[in-house]
Amino acid sequence: MWKAFMHSLRREDYRISKLGFGAMSVSVLLLGVLVCTGGATILWSNSASSGRLWWSDTSNWANQEVPGPGDDVEIAVSGIYTVLVDKDVTIHSLVVGYANSNIRLTVDIGVTFNV
Repeated sequence: MWKAFMHSLRREDYRISKLGFGAMSVSVLLLGVLVCTGGATILWSNSASSGRLWWSDTSNWANQEVPGPGDDVEIAVSGIYTVLVDKDVTIHSLVVGYANSNIRLTVDIGVTFNV
């Protein structure tokens, strides 16, 4: 009877150990997903003072990609210019400005800009 009890106990300990390890693995996996899904820092790259500088134009961004939800945006290229937000935008954060510059951010009528 003692052998049967010890055998049963070992089997039970093994199951608990497997569950504990499995839960730890899931936690680590979820943490990895959370870290990997964070936004990027997207930099404005165009300081031309003539013409319209559209937010939605990929050529105005350093990585040729318009910022999206979760992204941190920096419009800090020296110059005098206006960035026109022409499409609905949702971003994580925004920094506008550069020493001795005049940078304007204008949101078009009917457009939503969420930071």
